Amino acid sequence: MIVCTDNVEFGERIAPRSMGPWTTPPPVLPGGDAFATRLFGARPWYVASTSAETRWPCLFAAESADRSQFDTLVSLSREGADLPDGIACLAGAGRGLHGQRGRPWAALSGNLHLSLWLTPPAHAVRSPIAILALGAVSVVEAIDGLPGLTGRAGIKWVNDILLDGAKVCGILTHVETRATGIRAILGIGLNVEVVPDVPPTPFVPAVTALRAAATDPEACRLGRVLHRLLAALGRNDELLRADGPDRLFARYRERSLVLGRDVALYGESGDSPPCVLAEGRVAGLGPQLELLLDGQPRPFTTGRLILRPR
Repeated sequence: MIVCTDNVEFGERIAPRSMGPWTTPPPVLPGGDAFATRLFGARPWYVASTSAETRWPCLFAAESADRSQFDTLVSLSREGADLPDGIACLAGAGRGLHGQRGRPWAALSGNLHLSLWLTPPAHAVRSPIAILALGAVSVVEAIDGLPGLTGRAGIKWVNDILLDGAKVCGILTHVETRATGIRAILGIGLNVEVVPDVPPTPFVPAVTALRAAATDPEACRLGRVLHRLLAALGRNDELLRADGPDRLFARYRERSLVLGRDVALYGESGDSPPCVLAEGRVAGLGPQLELLLDGQPRPFTTGRLILRPR
């Protein structure tokens, strides 16, 4: 893996120990200098290589992002850019980071803000939900490997990861189909070291961070969690490309927190108060992870979910 950063101290914090020396100006990189300029602006940047085996050839790590790196990758995709498959972007903190529908995300130093550029084959992404499942399953598996956290994380439909009932992660996806193939962007915001000060809402009644919940807080450092997550994403990306999304969908269902629960589903329109789409018990998740509610004649593919008390 090649690691590029605008701050060597931050780069060493998140990179493997088996790094070569940091150099500038950098050699030719995947995506070229123009791509680095989109991420780092006019700031000088540095590069080092590692012998660590990884699915991801290049990691661009900004100590603080001037804008959402997910949005930067979406803009590049819409402009027709053809970046190499598997470029990863990490922001240590930043401005303008957001969740679904532009909802603000508290991007604090010590937490993980990761975006990936993917070019999967068409059979692997029969619907954009496959990319979301890739992210959700990988985050849960990465959390399972941390001391004292095995089995404590689960997926709240459709794109939130909860740890002991509190939100610890949100996932974003963008998928485009072109004549030259599929371009997919996966964004993951994961609270690792710091619990954000987020006012509770019915949709997100509590938030947490991995370090606050683990039995060994030192295992929940940003660099360690980043590489554990990248490894899980690499394994599951290979699975998705080889077999399609069905096995990932099965794992998503196994870690779902909504199956058999009473829920209320609200619209995403931003109406105040939000519009209730449906209420009832979750009977299952469909072939493309659609939400199936008892007594409802049709499945739901979008909406904001509230889990009713057991």
